[in-house]
Amino acid sequence: MTQVVFRITSCEQLEKLVLPSASAPLIDRITWGHFSRPFTPAFWRALLWLQDNPAGRLSRNQSRQGIMEETVFCLLGGYGIKAEVAQAYFKKLSDAGFFHGARRREADIRRLLKEPAICQGRSYGYRFPNQKARYLAQALRSFADHEIPRDDLRLRDWLLELPGIGRKTAAWIVRNCLGSDNVAIIDIHLQRAGRLMGLFDSRTLCASTYAYFEQRFLAFAKALKVQASALDMLIWETMREHTFLASAQLR
Repeated sequence: MTQVVFRITSCEQLEKLVLPSASAPLIDRITWGHFSRPFTPAFWRALLWLQDNPAGRLSRNQSRQGIMEETVFCLLGGYGIKAEVAQAYFKKLSDAGFFHGARRREADIRRLLKEPAICQGRSYGYRFPNQKARYLAQALRSFADHEIPRDDLRLRDWLLELPGIGRKTAAWIVRNCLGSDNVAIIDIHLQRAGRLMGLFDSRTLCASTYAYFEQRFLAFAKALKVQASALDMLIWETMREHTFLASAQLR
């Protein structure tokens, strides 16, 4: 028996989404499951339909400047660095003219990163200023000296040649700037969601296994007939909010 999900539009019209039965096969040995049960494939398909398209919130700034700035922001962030702190130092770099002028010397960037930044009324120091200054200087020089690819997968591969950028970071930049559905940002939240559905096995997420997780996720989005970028954002946001429930189900 098929499943039916209803919603009321802003024009107060009733719309419905018809899904296959809970026992219907979706991909490999994975079935749709019931849409009312959290973290099933049907749950994600229905939730994506009920919500505004998450991918519509992407900046999609495809210009060289936009891709460069997204890359710099990603390099400033990372493990142990709050997004707000990364944003504060991003502003310091921008105000100092690093994105528009010729000031790309590693020593200048390192000096700026060693200065405190004000974030939410507090003064913060930046972690790993020496390492990140080296990464940032190389990235800024590469953007200045080379023509960047406009194809999403070629851009991803080009970004991977920059120091400090791995597959997840490269996918983040490509998805956010180009709205690409050919990459996926796989982190612990996406990994948990995939394991709950049986989409992923128990292997550890790392550089050598990232392609496996990414291709499995993209195949899952294709089976659901949805945008991978929208599904990626939706699952990340939902799993982040319900980490305790997801962790409990995996035990």
